[in-house]
Amino acid sequence: MLNGINIGSIEDINGNTLDIDNILAVDSVDRLCTIVASHDGDLLVYRLFIDEEADKVTKAVLLWEAKDFWEEGEQIPAKLSTVLYKELENVVKLYIATGKVPMIILRVDEQTELQQETPLDCVINNRIIPQNRVYIDDIISGRLKTQQVQYTYRLYNKYATTTQLAPLTNKIQVIDNSRSKETGNAENTETSLGFKLVIKKDKYWDYFNRIQVYRLSYIKPGEPAEVNLIYDDKLPNGNLIINDVGIEPLQTLTIEEFAAMSGLILVPQVIE
Repeated sequence: MLNGINIGSIEDINGNTLDIDNILAVDSVDRLCTIVASHDGDLLVYRLFIDEEADKVTKAVLLWEAKDFWEEGEQIPAKLSTVLYKELENVVKLYIATGKVPMIILRVDEQTELQQETPLDCVINNRIIPQNRVYIDDIISGRLKTQQVQYTYRLYNKYATTTQLAPLTNKIQVIDNSRSKETGNAENTETSLGFKLVIKKDKYWDYFNRIQVYRLSYIKPGEPAEVNLIYDDKLPNGNLIINDVGIEPLQTLTIEEFAAMSGLILVPQVIE
């Protein structure tokens, strides 16, 4: 599709020739093309749009850049290993292996906003650890069952990168205040309690658009926790407030699935 096109003559949306030193990778799928390039030690990713009939680029947009990715004097490779993959009808992702940092993952389709200011760590899976824990702000009326609970969350961009899980809260005992010495509280029985949860916005919220909140339930002593996804929605502009009154889970995970969510941090040189 790019035969006959002089990459060096491509102009950006302002009519300026692309300011790049070397092209490290070119990929295309359908009518969308990406260029990974370097300039003065910066790593640049451009999204190009191709007019196939005219066999020319109609526009070039700087999608993302990592300033000073290569230090002065560091050798910049002549080529990087990349894959441009159409995962859904309107979802196209670019995977970049640099041999220097873990896999870089960028959404590059037309539905995706420009990400020039997004820090490098935020386009690498499981690189960021959210700064704030879930805060138990108040005890409210609800129907949580007798148990011990912990809460955590992670931020993510839909069809793209996620953060690691935030540090877990301490274990909180759920016991109904109406219990008596005679009856007590049997395991896994409904109480009249719930919790008002607050997650304070941190500096990473500007680079992700969704959040998942998890509740870990310890029902019987000595047994593994039951891990439930209880909230999955867009990030608010400010702090997130959730009333866990015994929310029915959106999804239940095994401990192995939960543990695997942080994953391994690998630094690949080649994508196969």
